Amino acid sequence: MKGLCDSHVHSHISHDGAGRVTDLAEAAIRRRMAAFAVTDHCDIEYYTERRQAELIAASAAETEQAAKEYDGRIGILTGVEIGEGIWNAAYTRDILSRHDYDVVLASVHAVRYKDMTAPFSGIDFRDVPQGVLDEYMARYFDDVLETAETVPCDVMPHLGNPLKYITGVYGRAVDLRRFEDRITGILERIIEKEIALEINTSCVSAPYGDFMPETWIAARYKALGGRLVTIASDAHRAEHIGRDLDAAVDLLKTLGFSQYYYYKKRKPVARPL
Repeated sequence: MKGLCDSHVHSHISHDGAGRVTDLAEAAIRRRMAAFAVTDHCDIEYYTERRQAELIAASAAETEQAAKEYDGRIGILTGVEIGEGIWNAAYTRDILSRHDYDVVLASVHAVRYKDMTAPFSGIDFRDVPQGVLDEYMARYFDDVLETAETVPCDVMPHLGNPLKYITGVYGRAVDLRRFEDRITGILERIIEKEIALEINTSCVSAPYGDFMPETWIAARYKALGGRLVTIASDAHRAEHIGRDLDAAVDLLKTLGFSQYYYYKKRKPVARPL
């Protein structure tokens, strides 16, 4: 199997996605990719009001049908991105029990901090006082650690994701090394639990201009003995599938990794870099 495997891709079924799974497949074939995982959003804080279980069922059905249609041309894997799984454990258990996923991502898109509990994509960080911003980021990393501790998942995606908005949209510089102890704690825990660290490339060519996690965090993960890494474009439309995955491969090689992984039936499958 030649080509790269993109482990985090969204279809039109995600609230912020566009394009059917077949559109994603055609784009991935043009890019000469080997496989991709459809990981549509399941946002636990909106589980009932946005019919998340129904939408994920539709995502799984469309993905499985496309996998059959494109068998032999491109690998298509069934996944889910659970957001805010720590907000309601019963809803999280429910969505996990409904399908035989290939890969489960567990994300933090909203922080349990005072009156700033909306998804951080919808918060205006322009005039947030620096002290409040620091507390917000500290709580973000606390929520990520709790997610790693309690949500049964395979991959920890886009660590540091609030900076996509805080820095990328609002131009507020944040030095993540100020949260080094918390970040190290997260890395140690996912290594212990054999949860993969995702190298997310969605912001490499965007205003934020960096990987998620930042390079020094990926280096720390390697130094701590981490070996399970996935690469992911986090594409929300077909034209972005596989974007900058080559840069992620170069990064991993520079850091001393010899392989990355994708997931099949919730098991890691190694791929040489």
